[in-house]
Order: sequence, then C-alpha cells, then structure tokens
Amino acid sequence: MEEFEGWPAEKVLSWFRYQRGLSKKYRLHAVGLAMQKLENEHREWAVAVVMECVEGGIFTWYEPERVSERCGAGLRFMAEDVPGEVPWFQEAVVNDGPKLNVKARNKRICEMAEDGIGKKRIAQELGCSNKTVMAVLSGQEVRHGRVLSAAGNNQVDR
Repeated sequence: MEEFEGWPAEKVLSWFRYQRGLSKKYRLHAVGLAMQKLENEHREWAVAVVMECVEGGIFTWYEPERVSERCGAGLRFMAEDVPGEVPWFQEAVVNDGPKLNVKARNKRICEMAEDGIGKKRIAQELGCSNKTVMAVLSGQEVRHGRVLSAAGNNQVDR
C-alpha cells in the first residue's frame, strides 16, 4: 500500500476530498474574505465574532451581552458579502460498523418495521438516520442523506 508521510495514501486523499467538499459547501473562501473586510472596517465586531463563534464563547464571560450584540452585528455585516445561504455546520457522523448495500438495508428496514421495532432503534441498529428509515418506509428514496422525489432526481423540501 502506498504511503504519504507514514499515512496510507488513500486515507490522505479521502481526507483531502472531504476537506475540499466542506470548503466548497460552506464557501469558506468567501467567508474568509468577508471576515477580512470585517476586521478592516469594524475591528471590535471582528473580535466579538472570533470570541463567540471561533473560540466557542470561552472569552465572553466579561460583558457577554455586549460581546453577543457585537458578534451579531459582525455576522450580519459578513452575511452581506457571502452570496446565498451558508448551511448550518454539522459534523459528519462516523459509523465504523459494516455497511449494508442500499437494497439490503432497505429490505432490512422493512422487515424490522414489520416486526414492530421502532424507527429510532432501526436507525441505530443499521447505522443510518431516522430520516432514511422514514423515507424507506414511505416508499421514497434517500441518496447521501437527502430524500428524493419518486423520480429519484429532485430533492424533496421538508
């Protein structure tokens, strides 16, 4: 197996693809440029954004209302420069258990539901989301965590 600085090359490439996907999904370049503009034009708002959003609020014990107010102003300022909606960040759920192929998983979901097992328990046992279980039971298709229309090509708004 090929290695890169002691790490399996395929794992390094997988991590890089994941990082690149996150960067594209959350438009991190545009967010970074908006943060630079905020730092240049409203330094105190930029500090509040870093204190509350980047550092997780650990430095907001002194005057938390004022920090929160400035942070909100900074985020609104930045939002004007980032085109479109930036989705709320969710960390990826890592399931190291063996994966069933989709057809086998869907069949097993139906079997377990017929046996009276709850949706939440089915999801936990099969390593999928509650949304996936509900979609399969209602005859819809799920691809990469998104519920598709009956035609299989459009995302269903919920």
